[in-house]
Amino acid sequence: QRAEARMWSSRLNDDIATQFYVLLLKQNKEDQDKAADKMLSAVLDFCQKCKGPFFYGDEISMVDITIAPWLVGARMEVVLQHFRNFEVPSTAEYSKYFEWRDSVLKHPAFVATASPDFEAMKRVYCRYADGTALIVKSKET
Repeated sequence: QRAEARMWSSRLNDDIATQFYVLLLKQNKEDQDKAADKMLSAVLDFCQKCKGPFFYGDEISMVDITIAPWLVGARMEVVLQHFRNFEVPSTAEYSKYFEWRDSVLKHPAFVATASPDFEAMKRVYCRYADGTALIVKSKET
């Protein structure tokens, strides 16, 4: 299970965290849509594998901890919604995501480390969204 968890953590980091920045950085709609599609595809794969309420069942795991900062709370529900009008669709195929998200939002480790200052998050990511951030090009950009 540990090797599988490392594989999923790496994949989700590549497919979600990387695409988070691509979605923010790209200034044209076509590239934004590609990044959003990649993110949603990864979330859907995650949903199909997630045993619930956490990735491997009742206990939070490395996979949950790796991806939660990108899929739960301010980055997803404030930053991407605000700057790119992006959200995970509220459809049956993504229902496992919402169950997982709700479990993560209640977990003491997440609660203790999540920032409640949504306006500060917007200020941090504004430069990415408006194209003024100084960045180093990655293989995905």
